[in-house]
Amino acid sequence: MKRKNLPLIIMLVAGALTSILTFRKGYELQDKLLMLLITLIVFYGLGCLLAGTLNHFDKVNQERMQEEEKAEKLREQESEEKEKQK
Repeated sequence: MKRKNLPLIIMLVAGALTSILTFRKGYELQDKLLMLLITLIVFYGLGCLLAGTLNHFDKVNQERMQEEEKAEKLREQESEEKEKQK
């Protein structure tokens, strides 16, 4: 699965929520912008970490599936050889 845009989506949703909350609470413009900048940086980093973790799990699962397929083919070959010997 492609997760290229996952960090961007997480960052933008967090930024939108931060903007709405700081607007409703009546923060000064400088404070709003500082909070927004910090939020965008933090949640972009978290999104990259999440995407990297999910990609790692996919890679591990693919390797396991390939190993299982190889093992299954070997079992099939062995069973065919046993049948030929009978």
